[in-house]
Amino acid sequence: MARAKVSSYFINIRPEEWKISEFYEYRQKEKDFPSSFQKETFILRRSLDYLMKDGSPEAKNYATLLDKNSRQVMFVAEGFKQRFRVLSLAEAGTATGIMKRIDGLTT
Repeated sequence: MARAKVSSYFINIRPEEWKISEFYEYRQKEKDFPSSFQKETFILRRSLDYLMKDGSPEAKNYATLLDKNSRQVMFVAEGFKQRFRVLSLAEAGTATGIMKRIDGLTT
């Protein structure tokens, strides 16, 4: 897999352990974390698109499951944006909690 197209989360974590909330937590610890939900969502989207197309059969399967979950998360995030306009750090923590609940319900 091309590292530039896939976040290191998907390289270092086994596919059966992938979760959206943990992706964001993992990324927060990396040096290149931009502290922008929009940029992080782009990295997640780019990674999932690549894995669904060019990943191993196992990676394709789990990336497809995460893709479905990520669409639910984006729906929640859009609701936050419309209601609060801009996510503060506290609200981003709330969004992470919601993502964890979605992960738990759908995996």
